[in-house]
Amino acid sequence: MATLMYRQTNCLLREPYRLLGEPPGLFIAVLGRLTSLGGFSLHSMPRRFALHFIEDGKGTFEFDGRPHDVGPGDLAVLFPDMYVRYYDHPGRPWRYTWIGLRGERARWALSLAGLSEESPCLHGVGDDVLEGIFSEIESAYRSDSYPPLFPVTVAWRMVEHLSRDKPLPRETKGHTHMAEVIRRMVEQEFTESITIDEIARRLGVTRTTIFRHFRQAYGQSPKQYLDELRLMFARDLLRRTRSSVKEVARTSGFQSAHYFSRAFRRRFGLSPVQWKTGMEGRAGNGRLRAAVTP
Repeated sequence: MATLMYRQTNCLLREPYRLLGEPPGLFIAVLGRLTSLGGFSLHSMPRRFALHFIEDGKGTFEFDGRPHDVGPGDLAVLFPDMYVRYYDHPGRPWRYTWIGLRGERARWALSLAGLSEESPCLHGVGDDVLEGIFSEIESAYRSDSYPPLFPVTVAWRMVEHLSRDKPLPRETKGHTHMAEVIRRMVEQEFTESITIDEIARRLGVTRTTIFRHFRQAYGQSPKQYLDELRLMFARDLLRRTRSSVKEVARTSGFQSAHYFSRAFRRRFGLSPVQWKTGMEGRAGNGRLRAAVTP
């Protein structure tokens, strides 16, 4: 009979809201808490990214035969299709939190923290900020009432914290990579009061530089992209909630309900109230799915 080597609890988050109909580039799908009972040893070739934050004990991750010893405060990342064997040391059973990271930008996001297949570990990064993020995920999972973009925002918060002391990769000087940094910031904070001026200030560049890089990469201004995200999100809120137009505008990141109403009419051809009323009527006739298709 096999002996249980550990205890584990998992928190699976719902798939996040799709931005403009596409899945987000980065989000957290699952958080797990594992406590070894001693003699822990696993072999794996994961299909997705898994981040292991060591909280206690000591162990080794062997990535394609290359050993990395880790202890409290260290991070080890399992990359897709990389063979890994990991085990704790005798007398030092470990306890760790692991994060299942998803999205087409996961590899790039991890590179901002200096993580790659060649350098899959960081030492001394565990702290109260990360533990606060993990506890927040657990609380959201238990309540099951978190915002639709919560898995996205906590993922970027975690990555930004891990990369807080790291310089941007050299290639971010190019148009495409600078634009991707801008796009990531917009997608993370579009429901808040983020502005293009604030993005420029954080990146230490001018507003003109922001505009030039983004337009060259995506064919539109960052303000147009920001408004589009907010409008699509607002349209979804109007469909599935009873919130007022003013509440929807505020929740979607618009500072002015008047501006929101004008932008909504310009984008969809109806006022927010007219659109909501039309959706309610179509829902009663069983035609909601076709009505909300972009």
